[in-house]
Amino acid sequence: MVAAHSNGSLTCDLSGYARRPDATATLSGDVLALEWAGAEGERVSLRLAIRSGTPTVDELALLPRGASEWATVGRGLASNTGSSRACGASATSSSCRALELNVELTPEVLDRYNWDVFWDAALDLSEPAGM
Repeated sequence: MVAAHSNGSLTCDLSGYARRPDATATLSGDVLALEWAGAEGERVSLRLAIRSGTPTVDELALLPRGASEWATVGRGLASNTGSSRACGASATSSSCRALELNVELTPEVLDRYNWDVFWDAALDLSEPAGM
């Protein structure tokens, strides 16, 4: 189990983890380091942490088969805390399925369906231009 404390530190219970040759998990300080066998003989390294209270990918790296140096894919990647957009350009859009179904878009409704996939765009509840 991985958890963040209110003080922003990362804790991870690895008691049920059994080390395997093709996958490792270690907790060092406030970083959970994972490494596993990727596709076509490559190795994948993922380092996770909580930074300023935000879950963060400290580093994602690949080691291609036969290579001697890791290639960093990403570093310091903070999680996206935005919401999916349940309607078109705004909550008043004529293409809004929720409005067609007579569903009021209250904060509670938006929180409930926060992780449902609608569009690949952030939630936009701003008034359309000209209103």
